[in-house]
Amino acid sequence: MSGSFVVRAEAEPVEQAPGLTRRMGAHTPELMLCEYECKKGAVVPLHKHPNVQAGYVVSGSVQIVVGEEGHTELKVCGKGDSYALPGNVPHMATMLADSLIVETFSPARTEWL
Repeated sequence: MSGSFVVRAEAEPVEQAPGLTRRMGAHTPELMLCEYECKKGAVVPLHKHPNVQAGYVVSGSVQIVVGEEGHTELKVCGKGDSYALPGNVPHMATMLADSLIVETFSPARTEWL
């Protein structure tokens, strides 16, 4: 088994949504690492996917809403905070400040490969 290595300078930035740039990190079929550069006010719209998702806020601040209408949980995560979301749970995020966030997905998000 060989490893997966990604040099950040060689990772192509992809605009995932206005104000949200994703760089793919190392990945295997079971796990994917992504870095997000986010502008204040950028929004990740409500969505869900089968992948388990965990994140770490390197800098900045993000408001995360988890759940469906009437059954939501709202959290604000700042520098050093982390979160984990089960698969198939609706969630959205709003950047409260320019932010750098690192997220993992398991299994890997094959639609991004």
